Amino acid sequence: MKSLIIAHKYPLPENSGDRIRTMNFARYLSRVGRVDMLYFHPADDGVTADFPYGESIYVDKYAGSCGSRLVQLYEKLKYAKPWAVCGYTRDCLAAVAAVIAREDYDVILCRYAHHVYPLFFLPAEVRERVIVDIDDLISESLYETMQGTGAAKGGVKSWLDFKFYQAYQHKCAKLGRTLVCSAIDRQALERRSDPERLFLVPNVAPPVSLPEGYLRDGQRNLDTLLFVGNLEYRPNVQGIEWFITEIFSRLAAEKPSLSLLVAGRKPSPALRDLCARHERVTLVEDPPELVPLYERCGTVIVPLLAGGGTRIKILEAGLAHRPVISTPVGAHGLGVDEFEHLLYMRDYRTFAECYRWLGNPEHYRRLVAGMNDFVAANYSLETFNRSMDRVTGWRTL
Repeated sequence: MKSLIIAHKYPLPENSGDRIRTMNFARYLSRVGRVDMLYFHPADDGVTADFPYGESIYVDKYAGSCGSRLVQLYEKLKYAKPWAVCGYTRDCLAAVAAVIAREDYDVILCRYAHHVYPLFFLPAEVRERVIVDIDDLISESLYETMQGTGAAKGGVKSWLDFKFYQAYQHKCAKLGRTLVCSAIDRQALERRSDPERLFLVPNVAPPVSLPEGYLRDGQRNLDTLLFVGNLEYRPNVQGIEWFITEIFSRLAAEKPSLSLLVAGRKPSPALRDLCARHERVTLVEDPPELVPLYERCGTVIVPLLAGGGTRIKILEAGLAHRPVISTPVGAHGLGVDEFEHLLYMRDYRTFAECYRWLGNPEHYRRLVAGMNDFVAANYSLETFNRSMDRVTGWRTL
């Protein structure tokens, strides 16, 4: 059995949610044979790209020509190509096809819809072996945040491109089998896809190793808030900027002991400046470990205003015994209940209400216990593998 995973980034080191999910697929597929990794973005500095389960293959998606304007227009209309997938060159398409033809893979798993485009040109019998992991189902707010355009504000070109993106994802969902992270996304795709080819495969909560003596009851640290996320991901940046400006600044003026830790990879200069302007906001760049940060805080915040999939950091916070205050978008697809698993904020007033509610020790401990149990029951590696067994028809457990 030979499998190929196609992704934007080489998935090691596992330091972001997209890479963690990619590696969970790789570990699953490696149970039945070799797994090769094809990726379009050069590996991180210092990473040798020696994939542990098979061959690693780098293809430069921008090398070469995209063809004539007539060809580009034809493909854009035929495949409902949004601009995000218009960069694939003829050389890239040929290179991907050559790899797949040479190895004759039994399974081709593609991470994210915008990496599926080269697979449309494969023979029909090969396309049947494709598994598309949609991951983030596009929404108008996510499109606007990621593309930096005015789709939600009525820009005609942006609106058309957004509609193309939606149509493109539905087209991807008709190849082979399709995976989504949440029941909400599954319901959205079912309307225009074959339900028998559509599968829910939840994320896996990353393992959290708590040292002996770890402060499991974090209520004494309630005045320290923590945000954890990839600071290259635009929805994360937009969300934490909104939280600092609209919520934290106001609450900190009323509560002098309040502080905020912002932890993540590669923050932008603008975010660095914003954090520096607030004496009680500490930016922790590329933290080597997150457990000490969880121990320092009393509450984890997830202030996303746009996004999709499921938020791995919420799952991680649950295993670290810290309550979460999230926007509804931030907890999209998790299937959680407010006041049982986490709390929802929408603005300054609702956040302040959540924060005060956590000041009750009984509330705090009940919420922490509820989320910890929920994550263990629904987002384990065993749950992920059982879900994938339904996709493949294998019995790997």
